[in-house]
Amino acid sequence: MYTTTATVLPASYADLTGFTKEELAAEYQDKIMAILSNQHSELEYLNFGYQLNQVVEEAQERGISENELKVASELLKVA
Repeated sequence: MYTTTATVLPASYADLTGFTKEELAAEYQDKIMAILSNQHSELEYLNFGYQLNQVVEEAQERGISENELKVASELLKVA
């Protein structure tokens, strides 16, 4: 028999509804860079991933694609 454990993520919901596209792009970049920094605990990485999903979902609700966020945050260069 296997047992599983779950860790409840902290309530770190951010209200992103008032953010501009540029502010969403900056949040996107911050979360990606935090994840790539390799300087955090596993729980913090899960939290960053959750926050990153919030940013992407808010952008998509406004018709902004994740690719547009990448370009606006300068994480993706367009030739």
